[in-house]
Amino acid sequence: MIRPPVRRLFAYLVSAALALQLIALSPATPAQAHVPDYPVPNGHFFTQTSAAGGDSLLGFTISDADGVPLWNEFKRLGGIRTLGYPASQRFIWNGWVAQAVQRGILVWHPERSRAELANVMDDLSAAGYDEWLRARHGIPAPFDENEEAGLEFEAVKERRLRFLDGNAAVKQRFLAERNWQELYGLPVAFDESDQAWVLRTQRVSFQHWKVDVPWARKGTVTITHGGDVAKEAGLLPAEAVAPETPTVYRAASPEKPSRMLIPKLRVDAPIATFSLNDLDKDGALPSPKRAGDVAWYDYSGRAGEANNAVFAGHVDWNGTAAVFARIKELINGDQVVMVGENGTRFIYEVLGCDDVECHLPVSTTPDVDEFVGFSAFSHLTMITCEGEWDRIKRDYSHRRIVRARLVGITNGAGAPQDLVAEPLPYNGWIFNADAPSSHRPN
Repeated sequence: MIRPPVRRLFAYLVSAALALQLIALSPATPAQAHVPDYPVPNGHFFTQTSAAGGDSLLGFTISDADGVPLWNEFKRLGGIRTLGYPASQRFIWNGWVAQAVQRGILVWHPERSRAELANVMDDLSAAGYDEWLRARHGIPAPFDENEEAGLEFEAVKERRLRFLDGNAAVKQRFLAERNWQELYGLPVAFDESDQAWVLRTQRVSFQHWKVDVPWARKGTVTITHGGDVAKEAGLLPAEAVAPETPTVYRAASPEKPSRMLIPKLRVDAPIATFSLNDLDKDGALPSPKRAGDVAWYDYSGRAGEANNAVFAGHVDWNGTAAVFARIKELINGDQVVMVGENGTRFIYEVLGCDDVECHLPVSTTPDVDEFVGFSAFSHLTMITCEGEWDRIKRDYSHRRIVRARLVGITNGAGAPQDLVAEPLPYNGWIFNADAPSSHRPN
């Protein structure tokens, strides 16, 4: 049995899409499908630390550009979970290429073919910030290193780790990371006040709070992040901490899509094209006519175009699995490949469901522009049915929405093709939730 899309929701979706088509060329068209972070070729773009407002498009790219694989090293060291979000552009730190993250400064060492976190707290001491650190964050100055004169490194390490014996909660938190030395360096001092027991390391500090404070409850162990502290102290170049206008990546020659490949799901499906003339009588988007087809609506974006390409597919068909039966298994980083009419392959990377509510109840009236509206970024949106089957309405209770962003192009022989990279054209349209102070080039 065919399980068609919900009429009310899709009628609403198409009405929004049509309205956006009419205003797509207007200089005041708002940017749509804003997400807090997303893949870019050879890296990722993050807006979380731009300090330009929660809905700003400005942010920081971390990438493997110019043979310096900071993006790969960021992921190797644990990514967001262990390092926090990128907090600067690239800059030169003590002669090396570096980039600030919340928990430190990631420095590329070509002689070791790896990136390491700088000893930020040591650098702050060398720059004369010890009194500032104590007054601002309650972080003690380092102990006298002369006490360790003549000791081998392993003996110094053993001595420093004994600093942890003064507080069991901090010791447990510190040693919970197997690569604690990469993340924190060695302990250098500890101190205690009426508010907290504090451990300073070469790269961060730990506080075990004795009282409730606005940012933590009594008994909590928090970490003061070295990268954030370095930014606050003004230790980083001003131009490096200025958030970037995002780059728009697109194909020089977008194509009409002919097939959709989803390697993880073993999907290799033909694409059926629907135009405005194919709308149902009630104005709803038409659904594919076969279980294995994917519908593409040609008034949305083409493959590789700086726009939103919208697709739909069935989840099942007469009781058997259809083309999008396993779409909910897709997670961040999975690939979706659009094969264009000329054989070009446009490679998209899944954004996952962290940024939008993918499991969308049909009874709601969502901000559909977030799903099907025009966008300056080259991405695709896939829609299918999900949830409980209603025998009376003959429909499912939810829709699954999955999006992916363009990250690469290859020709029919598999050779990589160049992407057109342009600054986000603020002079062409304005994202209406952007911070008033955001820079918009003329």
